[in-house]
Amino acid sequence: MTHTDSAGEWRLWNLTITWVLLIPLLFLAAQGAPSIDRAEYNVQTDSGAGTIRPNSDSAQKHIEQLIVYSILSIVLVAYSPRYAPVLKRNIILLLLPLLALISSAWSQAPLITVETSAASMIVLLLGVYLTLRFTPERQMELFLATGIAFIVLSIAFVVLCPSIGVDQAYGHGEWQGICNHKNKSVSYTHLDVYKRQVWR
Repeated sequence: MTHTDSAGEWRLWNLTITWVLLIPLLFLAAQGAPSIDRAEYNVQTDSGAGTIRPNSDSAQKHIEQLIVYSILSIVLVAYSPRYAPVLKRNIILLLLPLLALISSAWSQAPLITVETSAASMIVLLLGVYLTLRFTPERQMELFLATGIAFIVLSIAFVVLCPSIGVDQAYGHGEWQGICNHKNKSVSYTHLDVYKRQVWR
């Protein structure tokens, strides 16, 4: 195999990883609660906008979580040998998720606390993975690609399936896109616009 062939395969592998990562990144961009989860209700499902805890115990939500966290687990485990030195140098990174996990001992909702603590740890490790796996330029390209997918899918939901993409709860017709609330949608959209201004 020539050097050119190896370089081509490496670029193809990077491209594949990027496309695969778009799935969990879009899930996280919607804060773990995409609008399709409870489309039959289309209401404000959680006043605590910002949680990545699911708003539904449906089979669809469990399948959704299984796909997302399986992708993340496979990616993270495959790269895990490189985590140890980084985490040893930045042990404080682990303290907050671990403290959250310990707090389940006195939490009023211990299962929810364990669930969100585990999710926070996965997101933390994802951040470490992205730092190790991609250059800053490639990381920004990945985030910008996620932003494009987020906006395109949100507009598609609004235009093609307004029963999901448009908030019907109060009759004002606010766009919520792939998120389950307009505030989540607009906050990520503003963040994406800001990233593009900075990247210029």
